[in-house]
This record gives sequence, C-alpha cells and structure tokens, in this order.
Amino acid sequence: MFFKCLKTVAILLSLLAAFSSWAQIVSPQAYFTEQLGSRHLRFDQIHQYLNELADNNSHVKILSLGSSHEKRDLRVYAISNSQNIKRLDELRVRHEQLSNPNAEKPVVTELPLFIWMGYTAHGDEASGAHAAVQLAYNLLSRPDIDDYLQHAVVFIEPVINPDGYARYSTWANSHASLHPVADAQHIEHQQNWLKGRGNHFWFDLNRDWVPANQPETQARLSFFHHYRPNVVADFHEMHHAHSYFFQPGIASRVNPLTPEKNQQLTKLLTDATAKKFDKQQQPYFSKQRFDDFYLGKASSYPDLQGSIGILYEQGSTLGQVIDSHNGPVTFAQAIRNQLTAGQSLVDAAIENRVTLLDYKRNFFAESKKLAKRDDTVGYLLHGKDPANIEHLLTLLHRHKIQVYPLVSDYKYEDKQYASQSSYWLPVQQSQYRLLKSLLSLRQTFKDNTFYDVSNWNLALSHGVEAIAIQSSFHRIKSSQNAWRPNNRYQPQTQLSNTDYAWLIDWQTSNNASFLAKLLQSNIKVKVAYDNFTIKVADQNQTYPAGTLLIFPKSQTNIEQAITNLTEFSKQHHTTITAVNHGTSVNGVDLGSSSFKPLTAINPAMLVGSGINTYEAGEAWQHFDSQLKIPLVKLDIHRLKQYQLKHYTHLYMPDGYYYDLPKSITEKIQAWVKNGGILLAQKRAAKWCANQGLINNAFLTRKELNNYFENDKFAFNEREKLQGLKRISGAVFQGVLDTSHPLTFGYSQSEIALFKNRQLVMEEAATPFSDIINYPSASLLAGYASQPNQQLIDNSTAMTAHKLEHGLIIAWTDNLLFRGYWKGTERLFNNALLLSSSMLQP
Repeated sequence: MFFKCLKTVAILLSLLAAFSSWAQIVSPQAYFTEQLGSRHLRFDQIHQYLNELADNNSHVKILSLGSSHEKRDLRVYAISNSQNIKRLDELRVRHEQLSNPNAEKPVVTELPLFIWMGYTAHGDEASGAHAAVQLAYNLLSRPDIDDYLQHAVVFIEPVINPDGYARYSTWANSHASLHPVADAQHIEHQQNWLKGRGNHFWFDLNRDWVPANQPETQARLSFFHHYRPNVVADFHEMHHAHSYFFQPGIASRVNPLTPEKNQQLTKLLTDATAKKFDKQQQPYFSKQRFDDFYLGKASSYPDLQGSIGILYEQGSTLGQVIDSHNGPVTFAQAIRNQLTAGQSLVDAAIENRVTLLDYKRNFFAESKKLAKRDDTVGYLLHGKDPANIEHLLTLLHRHKIQVYPLVSDYKYEDKQYASQSSYWLPVQQSQYRLLKSLLSLRQTFKDNTFYDVSNWNLALSHGVEAIAIQSSFHRIKSSQNAWRPNNRYQPQTQLSNTDYAWLIDWQTSNNASFLAKLLQSNIKVKVAYDNFTIKVADQNQTYPAGTLLIFPKSQTNIEQAITNLTEFSKQHHTTITAVNHGTSVNGVDLGSSSFKPLTAINPAMLVGSGINTYEAGEAWQHFDSQLKIPLVKLDIHRLKQYQLKHYTHLYMPDGYYYDLPKSITEKIQAWVKNGGILLAQKRAAKWCANQGLINNAFLTRKELNNYFENDKFAFNEREKLQGLKRISGAVFQGVLDTSHPLTFGYSQSEIALFKNRQLVMEEAATPFSDIINYPSASLLAGYASQPNQQLIDNSTAMTAHKLEHGLIIAWTDNLLFRGYWKGTERLFNNALLLSSSMLQP
C-alpha cells in the first residue's frame, strides 16, 4: 500500500511538472504582440522565441549544428516526451543500429520515431520559418505532450538558410505597408537582383546535399547521419500562381535507385495532409510539376538512406499579400498552410511509426542483398592530383561511404596504379544505393525531363578514375582501416639565399592559392612553357610545362622572400624544391626564354540584373575561400561610370548580355586592347562572339531548332519537346590541347565537362586558338537527346584570342559548377593566374 501511494505521488508530481511547464509556454502572438504573418520576423527573433520556449523545459533540447558564413547559429530544436529527451543519445544509437545490417536490431515497437522538419532552405521562402515557430508552440503547449510524443521526437529546424533569410526579411519589412498591396508588380513582390534565395555566397542550399560545399549543408549532413531520421520534411515556396504541392511528384521522374515502397509511404503520409486541406477547402495538388530524382535536394537525399524525404511547396506571397489564380493569398494564410501540412505529417508519421521503423530496418537489409548481387564488387579510385582526390575522399566520408587506401601497387589491364594515389571502394556497405548513384554513368532514363541535373558523378567531377571491378578475385590489397581525414602533409621547406633557383610543381591544384599568395606578395615568379629534366640531389627529376620557377636573386629582398615562401608553403601544403644550378639534363635550361614571367592580378567580376546569380556566387566563393584573392564586384548597369584600367582581369559569368549598350561594349573592347584579360563563361562567351572579340561562331537558336522535328509534337507534348532540347545537366568529355598554357597541370588530354546549357561554339577561324574540343561520342554520363549529342560532338568548348595588347578567354560550360567540379577548376585558375604569360614576348 505504501509503495502504491509513493507511485501515485510520483505520477502526480510528474503531471504537476508537466502542467507547470505547459502553463509557462507563451504563444507567438503574445510574445511578439501581433499575429504571425503581420510582418516578417527577423532571424534573431525566431531564435529568441524558440530559446524562450526551451528555457527550463524538459520537453526540448537545443542542438547546435554549427554556423553560417555570416556566423549565424544553425540550430535544431528536439521536442518530445521528457523521458525521450533525457534518453536522446541512447535513442540515437538505437536508430543507428537500424541502419547497420550487421548490428543487433532494436525492438521497433519500443523505439520512438525521429521526424525532422526543415524550413526555409531558400531564404525568401519565409512562410516555413514562421510555421516552424507556431508548430513548436503547438507541440509544447499540448497538455498531453508526454503521451502524444511518447513514440516520436520532432526535430524542428526553423531556418536552414539564415543569411539568405536575413537578407530577405529586411527587404520584405522595408517595403511592407500599413495597407498591404496585393498587386504582383508592387516592389515588395519584386526583389532586386540579389534575392534572398541563396546563402551568403548565393548558393542554392537545396541543391547542395551531394556537393556539400557550404557550411550550412555540411552541418546538416552531419546531423542527418548522426540521428538518421525516419522522415525528413522539406518546406518550400513556389510561384504564387500555384496553390499547394506535396509529394509524391511525377512518378516517371523518381530516382531509379529509390525503392517503390518509399513512394508508397510518401503517399501514405501526405494523404493526411490532403484530408486536412479538404476540410479547410484549401486547393492543393501532387503527382505533377516536381520530380524526385536529383539527390542533392533535402527531399531526395534521404530516400537512399532508408528515410522518407517529402517536399512541400506553398505558393509564395512574396510579402504580405499577393493576387493569385485562386484569389488573394496572405502571408498569414501561407503560414497556416505550412503549419497544417507539418502538423498533419507529424500525426500521420506517429500513426504509422512501426511501419516506418520497419521500412528503415528492411531498407538496409535489402541494400546488403543488392550489393551482393551486383556484378561490380567495388571501384578502384585513382587520382593524379593529390588535392582533388583528397577532396573526393573527404566528400565520400561526409556521406558515410567507406574507402580504403591501397597498401601495394595494383596492375589492371596493363596499367600500374600506385598505392599512394589509389583507393578501394567496395560496394558491400550500408551506403550501397547512395554510392551507386554518386558514381553513376547512366545515360538512358524512363523520363527525359529533369527538374534539375541528370548526373552528379563525383569521380568525374574530381577528375578521378573510378574503375568498376567485376571479379571477386581482383587481388586488390587495401588497408583494413577506412580512410579518414587527418592532418595533411606538412612539407619541410629548407631554402637558402645561396640556392640557384626554386621549383614548384603545378600538377597539384592547391598550388593555385599558393601562387596567388606569391604574386600578391610581389615575389617574382615564372612559368615553364616546356618540359625539362634537371638534376636534384644527384637524381634526375623531370618537370612538366607549367612548373613554377623562382630565382632568389631576382627578388627585391631575398631574406624576406625566403621567409614568405617558407610560411606560405606550410599554409598551402606546397613542396618547394631547391636546385643549385641552371643546366638541364634534357629540355630547356632554367635561364631560357621558355620560362615566362607572371604578373600579380587584380580581378573584377560583373554582377547585377541579368547575370546568373548562382554562377557569379560560385566564382565569388572560389576567389574568396579557395584562392583567397580579393574580388571587385562591379554592377554591370553602372559600368559606364567605372574606371576599368585598375583591373587586370574581368570575369563575365553566364548571363543575358545581349542588350548591353554600345558604349559599354566599346568600353570593354578598349580595356582589352590596352592589356586587359577578359574571361567569358557560357552566354558571355556567345556575346563575345557576337561582338567580334573572338572569331568562333555560335549556332543561333534557329540553327539549333533545325535539329529537332518540332512538327511531330502535339500541343500536349510541348514539355516533352522542351525536354529533348534542354541540357539540364550532363557530363561530356572534352579533349585538351595539353601544350597550351591554359591547360598546364593536366597530365592527360581527357577531361569531364559539366554542361547545363544548350550552347554550341564552332571551331575558331584562326589556328591554335581553341584549347578544348568535344570529340565524337562525347557524352559520358547523364541525359542529352540524340540531336543535342550531334550538335555538341566535334564542337569547341574553350578558346583564347589576343586583341592587340589584351586577351579574351571564352568557354561554353560552368568550370566551377556548385563548387565541387574540381576537375575543371584548374582551367579557371589557369585563366586567372597563368594568362598574363600569354601576353609576354
């Protein structure tokens, strides 16, 4: 009896604590003294409120993921039964066991579900962030929260992209009126060129799950693999003409490695949202418009991890209220729709908890069986650029894919693969489906229309060989320990003022930032235009064209140069070789005019309306984070009033340049003639051709269309026709002229180019101008229609032309695609850092 009384008292105390916690919860309306949707909350206000909810609340745990570029905190709020919050680490381990086919399986009937709710990956899609605030309150203010969330932990990430959101909320609040304006042409609904969609460097964070280039994504990936949620909800906004979308999307456009059961469970969960919207008479749709193919999105990446990723899209209000086909939509209504969708998902997931847990357990068991049946037993990875293969290995490690260093050299088809630059990637591991996607060479698809790219092969993007080994008797000897990031090799640089010369290899891509630092520090550097062999420490050493040469006696201050070189070599992990003579064994001597001087660069980039924000952002980050070179960003529409003579290089990202005033065109031409170096990507390259700056012609839109049988398509097949014409993201092989200074550092002539625009540049009218050409049968991976393949085959990808004292370098593809296409990054670096040598006598 006594113990029964004690138990009753304990229950009463627990209920009292829960009631006390519930009673302290302050609603968003009370906290902000206005209704949600009256204005756009600032990022700091959102966190302040959620932190207030979490303060002394046993049902919430704040999880810090990291910070954005602008040092805003990335936080997830875990909300659940108080006992689950206490046991969160233990529960995490048990979820991890579900994903390991070899581990002891937990009893799923006793395991809480993990549900991750992610909002506002695009900073100007603000309804999600506000819905997150209300959902957190709704969950925590429930008197029955311990019962309701006994079998679920809800992870709420209110703002995935805090930097973009801060930019957008400032815009929206700055243009908000006391009397809201619904006219879509009103300035409140028309952001300027620099929208809030991207992050600090203007990257699309909802395309970054595969590249993992941005700190926000790296933090999310770490969180995802740490907790392995069963459901990942991704809340977005779309054009205001549309109502509300939720997956499943277009059935024929699902990634072929995604299990059919995944799509069935997606529908099971979103059917609950449909029922809620039916009661509210809210228009919605599914099975249209959006695919589930590219793995770099938050709603697709989980699908190959045993999770259910679900995309939700609300028609955007772009401010307080906007007119749509369904009548005026207010910001408050958009928030309510996102809240309804989110709450219905949580309800449905809890109701189907055991089914979802079983699915994850079976997913990895089935993946193990698929791996055993695969003809390919693994991939031999080999890369000649140490920096690129290290970047690839780091990326695979982020995706929890295990790779093993070779312990001895391996011979395959008469080619020797050195152990220090080769790795073994077995397919029999828990991430089987993911690794197959990341190394896919597929060229045929069930549906040829893609919402995003059709291929994202990580080996191709890094210029790394990935050889599929199809025999279990391969005799590859690898370490038993998987590769892990560690401290990089620190070169032991020993330089003396008595050295004759110093040599730096250009075949390691991280040496680009090293060279940039040298030039910024006024160290005089030359680049070799020919191969040479020279004796170093009694051994003959061959150096290829592109090798950097520094003469100590050419420096203004030798001792300061030695100090700088020693420090910079440690910072950039660069090896400097000292030689005590200038006579070569073979090839040119060090004093030859075949070594061309390089000059310091002062680059600028055009930005502004009409220019591709993403590609401008990729370049900005490359300058800022990789090369560590200050970049001047010039507004293209103010170019007339700017002085260009201070800049050595002007980069024109992809964009719409065809309506540039004649005065601007003449200004750029005059600058080039006076010694400027113009870099032009994609449509900027075509603009250069139209202005006569290069003598390569581009096929016109009419000429391109002639390759397609437009008259064979009915009106309702117009999307299919556009899919045939579009190159939404595929990989093509290019052939380099490896003797050209802009290709220095490449040891082989083949290169994988990422193409996502239908641009065809013909051969130059002058010889020795073209640097990269597409061969016949150039498609390597992804989708391109037969007419497009015919157009691209045997065309030109990169060209360079002198114009009096200056130079124009133009190319048709994105060399810095999403910050991870490392294989072509060197071309961009060469165009910046080595191009000045082409203007030397």
